[in-house]
Amino acid sequence: PESGGLKLVVWFFLHCWVVMRAARRFLPVRRLPVPFWASHRHFAAPAWQHTPNPEVRKWSLPSSQHRGLGAPQTYGRSAVDPPPMASALLALPGVRSVLLGADYVSVTKEGSSEWEDVITAVDKCLAQPELLQEVAGDETQSAREWTPIEKEIVEVIHDRIRPIVQDDGGDVELLEFVEATGTARLKMHGACAGCPQSANTLQGVIDTALRHYIPAVLEVEQVEEEETEDGPIMRHEHDGQPHDGWFEANPDVPVVGTFAGRSPDPKILARIKFMSAVQIPKARLPKLDHIAVKCVDCNARRTFEAVDDLLHSDKNPTSKIAVLICPSCAVRLEVV
Repeated sequence: PESGGLKLVVWFFLHCWVVMRAARRFLPVRRLPVPFWASHRHFAAPAWQHTPNPEVRKWSLPSSQHRGLGAPQTYGRSAVDPPPMASALLALPGVRSVLLGADYVSVTKEGSSEWEDVITAVDKCLAQPELLQEVAGDETQSAREWTPIEKEIVEVIHDRIRPIVQDDGGDVELLEFVEATGTARLKMHGACAGCPQSANTLQGVIDTALRHYIPAVLEVEQVEEEETEDGPIMRHEHDGQPHDGWFEANPDVPVVGTFAGRSPDPKILARIKFMSAVQIPKARLPKLDHIAVKCVDCNARRTFEAVDDLLHSDKNPTSKIAVLICPSCAVRLEVV
């Protein structure tokens, strides 16, 4: 009798459970109201990380907080009607440009600003939940119609290249494909724009991937940001000429290197045979963020950051500096 009663109790509860499971399909679901003290969500600032570009930091945004951001867009201080997040970040002191990605934000600082101050301001700005819930455009990169080859290039960039450069806080965009020369013209964004390692990324990752998957692509060309007379970017094409003992004649001028991670010593300077000069107007120096140098012979690219600090009169009374860009070439910066 005791076992029979136990079976009856077990059967009764099992029967109730089956009935309740079945009823959930037909009965409306009623949700209990959320208490006022639990309805206010507290948002912490997203975590930031370093990038290969010393002037750029990346903030990763959880997809649950940052929904809807499509194709990355770069916004500067002169941008017309930027989205709320970009507008709020650009209003901060020390912020020069902002790249909005699907789940990250890359911030480029002004050359003279300190990262400690900029990071504090950006953290406080990104802690606002209303900014993290904005919705941007779709995933389309261009309003015009792509050619069949351009569609293939966009697909390779989206699937094979963008995940790599986005990890470092950058991005890449196809502008056009010139079929006559087989040239894919690209624009770099975020940490990839003006980065000292962008040339390695362009040749080592992007060029290799595009030429491997699309035989029609013969070369890749990076389209640089336009330079203005008083803008933050200065470009220089290095066409070195014999310097005729310039280092011996100017021993007081500082010399720095941008390759091999070594400080210049007499043995390295003895190998430098060619030099070119960049003359910087004194009035432009405080506004200058970086100088982009391209060698016309080997196509090597170098970026000189914090130019104002390098040529500051208090630290460098000569107002000159020589920068080694490869084992045989140097660029001389002068304030005029």
